[in-house]
Amino acid sequence: MSDSPDPSAEVRTLVREITQNVARRTGRVGPEVVRAITEEVLAALDLARPPAPAAAAAARARLGGDPQLLACLGCEADHQAARQDRVIITSTGHNKKGIVAKLTAVIDECGGDILDISQTIVNGYFTMILVVDVGSASCGFGAFRERITEAAHSSGVEVMMMRDKVLDAMQRV
Repeated sequence: MSDSPDPSAEVRTLVREITQNVARRTGRVGPEVVRAITEEVLAALDLARPPAPAAAAAARARLGGDPQLLACLGCEADHQAARQDRVIITSTGHNKKGIVAKLTAVIDECGGDILDISQTIVNGYFTMILVVDVGSASCGFGAFRERITEAAHSSGVEVMMMRDKVLDAMQRV
C-alpha cells in the first residue's frame, strides 16, 4: 500500500483487505456481505475517534460542569489521543536466530517506539506480537509496513500489521 495523504483512505483500504481475508477464510460470501461488514467496521471507527471540539463542548455542557465527570472526559480524550498512532505487528514462522533483531532494527530505523512485546517459541515455531507507536516515525505507514514485511520475509517469518483502531473495531463488530 502506498503512502496516502488521506489517512481515511488508508483505513478504508485496510478494512476492505481485512474483511476480504476474513470472508475468504470463513467460506463463500457475496460482495454485498463484504461491503456490509466493511461499512460496519468503518462506522465503528468513526465512533472510536476522539470527539470533535464542538462535540466535546456539547458533552461538557450535558455534564453540567461536574469536575469529576469533566476529568473523566479529559482522561478519555487523552487516552484516545495516546492510542492514535499505534500499530500491532504479529509474526510467525520457524524459529531461527536474528528474527527479533531484524524486525526491531527496522522499527528503530523508522523512528517507531516499541510499547510492548511478547514472543514465544513452541515446538520450534516462533511467534511475536509487538505494539509500536509510529506517531513520530520518519516514514509513512505504507513504507513502514513494506520495510517490516521485507525484514520478516528475509528472516523466514510471515508478518501481519494493522492499526490498533482497526483491530479494536473488528472486535466490536
